[in-house]
Amino acid sequence: VHRGGAFGDVVQASTVADALCEYGYDVHFIAGQAERVCLEGHPSIASLERHPTAQTIELDWAYENSPDFATEHIQTLFHRVSNLGLTHKRVPQLRVSEDERAWAQSTIGSLPKPVVGIIAHAGAWPNRQTNAEDWGNVAKAIPEVTFVNLGPHPLPQPIRTLDIIGFRKVMALIEACDLICSVDTGPMHVAAALRKRMVVIETAFRIDLRLTDGTDYLRVPAPVECVGCM
Repeated sequence: VHRGGAFGDVVQASTVADALCEYGYDVHFIAGQAERVCLEGHPSIASLERHPTAQTIELDWAYENSPDFATEHIQTLFHRVSNLGLTHKRVPQLRVSEDERAWAQSTIGSLPKPVVGIIAHAGAWPNRQTNAEDWGNVAKAIPEVTFVNLGPHPLPQPIRTLDIIGFRKVMALIEACDLICSVDTGPMHVAAALRKRMVVIETAFRIDLRLTDGTDYLRVPAPVECVGCM
């Protein structure tokens, strides 16, 4: 299976690997060097590769070039291109290692609970962001909650800033949090795959076309009419 692009695209494409594994196939997943780290330890993927082969299921641009881009679920479009007759939308699955889990616990495990992780901005998409000052006001208004910044941009106090280097550590911290608040970005898909409860701020796509009914999330809709844009 080949899918490049952003973390979220790779995570959603991994559901094709899940289906193939259930059919008895050994699945090898091809993704970019940065993005494929999120699939390390994936139970349905035999190996992570760099280059497509002759038997590759090509999922690059599978939904971006579809006329149903703004109305069909991303997994539906992946399954349509794969020509495997797949119809069932499923929650992706990811794994955090025991060492990563231990690191996350040593980092935030002693903080007063509940611990809420915030991803206020998408790393690569300027139109998927929320106001940092608003998050600071939220944290001040709910002092009994510990807020930690899991995103790439600074947030004001009393939100705690953590020393995070590498996406695998972001994944481990997401798993260790009690709740995740996120815009539509890669860590949101990770949180869904790790079965975390979420509050999702809709900023670019309809969230119901990115997450499934099997995910425990509250949607905060964007107050604009052009939400289907990139």
